[in-house]
Amino acid sequence: MKLQSGEVITVKRTAKSRPFGEVGGPGGWENEGMTVQITEPLRPDNPPLWDAKYVPLVFDCDPQTNERFMVATFVSCESWYDLGRPKLPYTEYRGRDGQWRQQALSPQLIGREGNMLTTIHSTGEPDHTVASKDAINANPAISRRFKRVVEVWPAGKNC
Repeated sequence: MKLQSGEVITVKRTAKSRPFGEVGGPGGWENEGMTVQITEPLRPDNPPLWDAKYVPLVFDCDPQTNERFMVATFVSCESWYDLGRPKLPYTEYRGRDGQWRQQALSPQLIGREGNMLTTIHSTGEPDHTVASKDAINANPAISRRFKRVVEVWPAGKNC
């Protein structure tokens, strides 16, 4: 993935899910969380494994505080309810003191383009390059809120 500084890092992202559906009927799966871990470059100041029930959208380093941060969104309305129904469909995590701390979305991150692959396939994802991830994220069928931190979100229409 490419950071705002231009540095390219490699991360391993995993998705955890639970299948559901009726026998012989329609199936599906429920998101139970995702993880993100920096695999290249290996540095002593890399943050720990990020593990949450949300979908990671933006992963970067804040030049003001030198903290790693993750902006994540949700798949289900129940997760939005758990967040306290924020105006925008995001939560933020900051790497502090060797752990991830969840907080409300920082206003300066509104409008940021996502740099994480947000699509999830039940069969898994191959390894991606920055170019292949960007090509997937360019798909017009993917909701705008999964491509960038949107300024407006009509929550009443979505949940």
